[in-house]
Amino acid sequence: MRNISRSILIFFLSFFLSWTLAGVTELSAEESAGVSGALRLPDVNRNCDGVTVGLEQPFGIELRHTHTDWLCNFAFNNLEPGVYYIHVGMPGYLEVRQPVHVEKALDSRVALVLDRGIDPASDSSPSGSPIVDASEILRMYPEEAVRLYKESIESRRKGKAEEAARQLERALSIAPEFYAALNDLGLAYQSLGRFDDAGAHLWKAHAINSNSAAPLINLGALYLATGDLAEAVRVSNMAVEADSHSALAFFNLGMALYRKSDFQQAENAYLKTLSLAPSLLVAHLALTDAYVKMRRLGDAAKQLDLYLEKAPECPQRTQAEHLREKILLIIRARANY
Repeated sequence: MRNISRSILIFFLSFFLSWTLAGVTELSAEESAGVSGALRLPDVNRNCDGVTVGLEQPFGIELRHTHTDWLCNFAFNNLEPGVYYIHVGMPGYLEVRQPVHVEKALDSRVALVLDRGIDPASDSSPSGSPIVDASEILRMYPEEAVRLYKESIESRRKGKAEEAARQLERALSIAPEFYAALNDLGLAYQSLGRFDDAGAHLWKAHAINSNSAAPLINLGALYLATGDLAEAVRVSNMAVEADSHSALAFFNLGMALYRKSDFQQAENAYLKTLSLAPSLLVAHLALTDAYVKMRRLGDAAKQLDLYLEKAPECPQRTQAEHLREKILLIIRARANY
């Protein structure tokens, strides 16, 4: 089979160069952008219907919020291009604030993995329950510090990042080793653009509770947001070592490797993501993107087939089908040249 001519190859490959990190390409300048996703909880039987999900600007201003459905899914539509943060402060779990890049006419999908952050429902846990690090149990901290911590969750839900930061700072002045407060203050500082302070507090949270991958996952997102890709790769590798079953840790590693143009290693990270969380459909789109960059268009088409099969009602279905046709067009052109 002959290679496709240089002019045709450049024409079609230029179509893919505008993809986002999630691997969805621009299809029409008139189509609006959006973000959809789902919560991932360690408690498989926990109902997350009606959980508030906030859409924030980089400096902690909440633009709007929505609520998850009974399958833990959420969506924001009609967004302008830019960087946003998806924020969830669900009672019983560590606060999560994850960056997402939105480009014109593109839809992105994110998965937010929530780690436990407060006391179990009772003092005794059933046999076989996951081990909770002592630093995650709220009752070990002074009551006033816990009160401020809980108030900060509500403040950040309302987009009051500065107020949340002050509440967390006061909580930490009472209990300097308060793990959840350190983690959340790191997220609050990131939302305020205080990236050095954010990193310092997330690293301290990691030092206090090295059993949890949450601070490392948040650090990986921080370094991706600031463009420190080498550190994003290093920290994401640490997150993988801390929790080899965290799909989000592997996905963040894949994004960091992809942005460093290490597409082969990014492929490995995305494949591991899917082995841990087959329902994390954005990984199929990310793999599609990586395969196109490696010019493995047959593999790219297979990933889109899997995505379309698993997400028959997805908001991005039309875009994914359009993208698949573009890839098949290139494959046919190669075969006939």
